[in-house]
Amino acid sequence: MFTHNGMQVNIRENSWIARLVALKLRKNCCAIFIGSTIRLLNSLKMRFFGIQLDFVMNCHIRQWKRKGYAFFWFHYLLLSLKYGYHQNPSEKEERNAEGDTRI
Repeated sequence: MFTHNGMQVNIRENSWIARLVALKLRKNCCAIFIGSTIRLLNSLKMRFFGIQLDFVMNCHIRQWKRKGYAFFWFHYLLLSLKYGYHQNPSEKEERNAEGDTRI
């Protein structure tokens, strides 16, 4: 557990939820944020304590605040079903915002 921008964050390694997501994405590793828990599969914990984690968390937190937590996940899942993970507008926003210092 660690604190990020005043929020307690838990890390679960070898998560069964991350395993399901990885199977769906046809990947051998995965990180998924659900609430204040990061669920990892086949990933070194320390790899996610750097800038990449900070950037991804800030981007998704900004999306949650903008849409509301429950609606964000409902909308995210609908968009993922419609467009797939890589074309999901929430994920595209995250990738397009790389280097944005406002996040």
